[in-house]
Amino acid sequence: MIRASATIAFFVLTVASIFVAAVSSVEAQSTDVTINIRPHRDLSVRLKDEIRSGRLDIASPFSIEVDAVLNDRGRLDGKLSKVASSTGDKAAVAAAKDAIEAFGDAGWYQYIKQLGASSFTLRVEQDSYNFTARIIMPFESDSRARTTAKALNSLFQVSKVNLQTSASDEIRNETSWLLEGVSTGQNGNNVTVVIQRPAERFRAILLRNLGI
Repeated sequence: MIRASATIAFFVLTVASIFVAAVSSVEAQSTDVTINIRPHRDLSVRLKDEIRSGRLDIASPFSIEVDAVLNDRGRLDGKLSKVASSTGDKAAVAAAKDAIEAFGDAGWYQYIKQLGASSFTLRVEQDSYNFTARIIMPFESDSRARTTAKALNSLFQVSKVNLQTSASDEIRNETSWLLEGVSTGQNGNNVTVVIQRPAERFRAILLRNLGI
């Protein structure tokens, strides 16, 4: 069975963390969200086929930045969301774009909507040394952003502890390694979540999860 790629795992980690922060917030809204894992599976199948056929070189440098707007249901607004910029290998850019869209189709961005952010900017890039993903979410006020950033910081620390008893050795080691590269920050009414990890090991995790 093909497991979700490391790229998808990162997005799950980030958005799930935002969701938990929302639940712990006094202003948290309903968390009645339905997640459809089919887009994850379909993406994994496509990635595996493209890598094995040589159409996709996951070591290629690339960057993509998406300005995302969410509709009332917490889904990507197809008319208002857009790719703001992209550079590097076209196949890698397309794969990253597919991952961003698949995550939206699965329903994970509903959690961002519930926090009170109706849009976000997501930048994913890889160079010779690092894989980096950065999500910037604007909130209605500086105070709301500050509360959310603090909750996320606390959450990531708690997550590291919980991993000690709630996961297999393999999953625990990989997720702990990913968590070590996560940082959160606040600038005005914006909350930023960044993960930066050495690209070589990140690609190894991706390949292992794809069964290659």
